Amino acid sequence: MPLLRPPPRIPARPLPLRGARQGTLATNWKAEAEHGGFYQAIATGIYRRHGLDVTLRMGGPQVNNPQLLAAGLVDFNIGASSFAALNYVKAGVPVVTVAAIFQKDPQVLIAHPISGVHPPARAAT
Repeated sequence: MPLLRPPPRIPARPLPLRGARQGTLATNWKAEAEHGGFYQAIATGIYRRHGLDVTLRMGGPQVNNPQLLAAGLVDFNIGASSFAALNYVKAGVPVVTVAAIFQKDPQVLIAHPISGVHPPARAAT
């Protein structure tokens, strides 16, 4: 999942001159295990110790985080590992990919054993 944010030359909103740098991170779905590190960093004060005041904004089925990002209502967005980031560039949307959180894409295809669907290696034989 790429983590996107507006480029530095177009700040999503002005940061305060004193104290912690504020920012809002929009998750790509309701609170779930893969977002745990972000919630843990707030709960344990990790962000604060590094001078950050982070707010998490949960996503969901009716939340369009790329629009919120482009409008400057969130500072960071957790996006899918699809071609979304490339499509933003193609469309001229001013965003920058900041990080890839997962080293490998966790998306899978799953079927019940009785469905008759077999793994690709077995299907080729």
